[in-house]
Amino acid sequence: MNAQTLLKNLKASPVLLPIGGTIALIAGGSIAFWALTRSNFAPGSLPIGSNVIPEDALMVVSTTTEPEQWQQLRVFGTQKSQEFLDQNIAEVRDRFLFDNGLDYERDIQPWVGREVSFALLSPQGETQPPADSAPVRPANPQPALLVLPIQDGTKARQVLGKYRDGQQWTKRTYKDVEIQEGQVGKANKTLAIAALDGKLVVVANSPRAIEQAIETYKGSKAIATLPGYSNALGQIQTGPSFSTIYLNLPAMAQQGGRPVRPNPKKEMSTQGWVMTTTLQNDGIQVKSVLWLKPDSQTKFSTDNNAKTMATRLPADSVMTVAGGSFKQFWTNYSRDYATNPIKLLDPASFKQEIRGAIGMDLEQDFANWMDGEFSLALLPVPSGSSQVNPVGVTMMVQASDRRAAEKALTQLDETMGRKYNFKIEPNKVANQDVVLWKMPNGETSVTRGWLDNNIAFLTLGGPVAATFLPRPANPLVNQPMFKQVTSDAKTAKSGEIFIDLEKAATYQDLPLLRSPLSNLLWTEAIRSIGITTANTSDRTIRYDAIVLLKKGATPGVLPSPTAKIISPLPTTSSPVPKKK
Repeated sequence: MNAQTLLKNLKASPVLLPIGGTIALIAGGSIAFWALTRSNFAPGSLPIGSNVIPEDALMVVSTTTEPEQWQQLRVFGTQKSQEFLDQNIAEVRDRFLFDNGLDYERDIQPWVGREVSFALLSPQGETQPPADSAPVRPANPQPALLVLPIQDGTKARQVLGKYRDGQQWTKRTYKDVEIQEGQVGKANKTLAIAALDGKLVVVANSPRAIEQAIETYKGSKAIATLPGYSNALGQIQTGPSFSTIYLNLPAMAQQGGRPVRPNPKKEMSTQGWVMTTTLQNDGIQVKSVLWLKPDSQTKFSTDNNAKTMATRLPADSVMTVAGGSFKQFWTNYSRDYATNPIKLLDPASFKQEIRGAIGMDLEQDFANWMDGEFSLALLPVPSGSSQVNPVGVTMMVQASDRRAAEKALTQLDETMGRKYNFKIEPNKVANQDVVLWKMPNGETSVTRGWLDNNIAFLTLGGPVAATFLPRPANPLVNQPMFKQVTSDAKTAKSGEIFIDLEKAATYQDLPLLRSPLSNLLWTEAIRSIGITTANTSDRTIRYDAIVLLKKGATPGVLPSPTAKIISPLPTTSSPVPKKK
C-alpha cells in the first residue's frame, strides 16, 4: 500500500480513523477559511451605501470602479484562468447591465463615483407589508440592491433620463422619495430606481427592496450602525483596497438560500465577518475580522500561542497548518458546531467512531493533554528515499501532561497490534527513539516519537521523520515564500496556514489538497497561500491572508455580450468596467 492509497482511504479505514479524522478536521477547517478605493480615504471609513443597506442584509460587496485596478486583476493567472476570469467578468456585466439595456462605459462610467456596493437582502423582508398599507407583494426569491454614488449629477441626469425614455416606467412616491419602476431588458425583469438627495442612485430588483433602502436611509437600522461593524472594519483598513465584503453569518446560516425560521433554542453567537482585499504586484492580500454579538455568552480565547512549529518543520514542506492549542480548537469546534455554517464532520459522530474503532475517548484520552501548540504538515520524503511514498503526513502536538500522553499512545499501540495486526516495534531515527507501526507486509505505516521531551509527533505515509529529527537543518521559518505570505515570527498569532501550490502540483492527486482546492483551473494560477489568525479580543478574531499568483499575458478586451460563455463560474456582484 503506497502513500496515495493510504491517505486516500484514511476516513474509510477504522484502523487509521483517529488520525485521518483529525487531519480532515484541521486541514479542511483551516483551508475552508479561504475569499474601496476612496478619494478621501481614512481607516475605518464605511463602504458606500452603508447607511442605505438594511442591517439584516445577508451579504454586501463594495468594490472599486477604477479600470486600472480591474486591469491589474486580469493580469494574474495562467492563460486558461485569465480566459475564465474574463468570461466571468463579462457574464456579470451582461447580467446586470447589458440585459437591462445598459453599457458601463456609456451609461455608468461618466457619472459614477469611485466605488459601488451590491447587497443581497433577507428574503424575509419581502413579506413585510409596505408602510402605505398596500397588500403584501409576492416575495422575490433573492432581493438585491445596487448602490451607485453620484460623482457628476448633470451627467447622471442626462444618462438616466435617456435610459428611462426608452423604457415603460411608472412613478410613485414612498416617504417623499420618487421611485421609478419598470420591466426592462430582454428578460423583462422588474427594476426599481430611486435617487437619494442627489448623492446616491439605488437600484433594486423588487418594489419592496427599494422601499427597504429608503426606510434605511430615512433612519431605520443600517449595517453602518451594526454593533461591532465599524470597529471591525477599522482594524483591517490601512489604506485603499480593491473591495470590502461583509457577511452576515447568522442570517446566512438561518436562510441557507431559502427563508427559514431561526431556532430560538440555539442562536448563532457570531455577529459578522468583514474583509478587505487589496491587489499587490504579485498577488492579493485579504484582511478580515470575525466578531461576536455584544450579548453573546460565547467568548473567544485571548491566547496567541502559535509560535514555534515553523521552526520544527523543514523548508520544503508542501503544506502546514499550525495552532496554539488543539484542545481549545476542538472545544470551540464542538461547542459551535450546531450553528457553524461550515460543517466538516459531526463531533458527536466522530467521537463515537473513534470509540468504536479503538475503544478510546477522543476528549478524555487525547484532547485533554493536547493543550499546547500543534501542527499538521505534508512533507516530501528525503531525496534518495523510495518514491513509492513520495510524501508523508506529520502531526505534532505539544503535551501539557506527558504522563497522560504516554498512557494514551501506549494504549493506542496495543490496540493497533492486537485488533488490526500491526507489528509494533521500537526503533531509532536520527539516533532518537521512535515506535514503528508496520503492516503485515512489512511496510512501515506510522512512525511516532517525541521532540524536546514534550512534543509528540506521528508520521503517516512516506518516511519523513528524518527531515525534522532532531531539528531541520533548514527550517520552514527561513523559507522566503513562507515569510512572504505569513506574519513575522515575532507577531502574536493563534494559528498559521501555508500551502505551496507550485510544489504540490508536482505530486499527483494529493488527497489533503484535492477536496479544499478542487478547482484545478484556479490552483494552477496560484503559487502559494498563507493565512495567519490572531485572537485580538475575547470577541474578535483577525484573519490575514496573502495569495501569491502567477502572471499571464497582458489582457485584451473583454468578450462581447454575444460571446458564448464556456462554463458558468461564481460571479462577483457589481458592475465591472471594461478596459478603456
